[in-house]
Amino acid sequence: MLETLPETAGQLEGRQGDTFAEAAVRAASWVLFEDDYNAENQIIERFALATIYYGTGGDGGRGGTGWVLDTNWFTDTSYCDGWHGITCCGEFFEGTNFRCNGKHPEHIAEVNFHENNLE
Repeated sequence: MLETLPETAGQLEGRQGDTFAEAAVRAASWVLFEDDYNAENQIIERFALATIYYGTGGDGGRGGTGWVLDTNWFTDTSYCDGWHGITCCGEFFEGTNFRCNGKHPEHIAEVNFHENNLE
C-alpha cells in the first residue's frame, strides 16, 4: 500500500481545477499542492471544507452558478479568519456555546451557508 502512495498523490496534482473530478479529489489536490496555510491542526477540516465547497458547486463547476458568498475561502489564512460561513470557538466567550466548552479556539463551532446558492 505505501509503495503506491507517492504515485497516487502525484496523480492528484493539478486536479483542483478539474471540474469533472469528484469533490474529494479536487479538495485533496488543493490541500496537498495549493494550500499554503500549512497548519497541521487544520488539514482535516480544510480538506472537509474544500470537499463541501466543491461538492455543493461553490466554484460554479459543471455549469453551476457558484456560491454567492465565498469570501476568504482557499486563502492562506486560518478558516477562523473570515472564511464566510465558518465560526470558530475562539469567537465565543468561554461557556456561551456548548459546542466549544473545553475546545481549542480554532475548533469549528458553526457552519452557516444560509442563502449561499448551494447546489
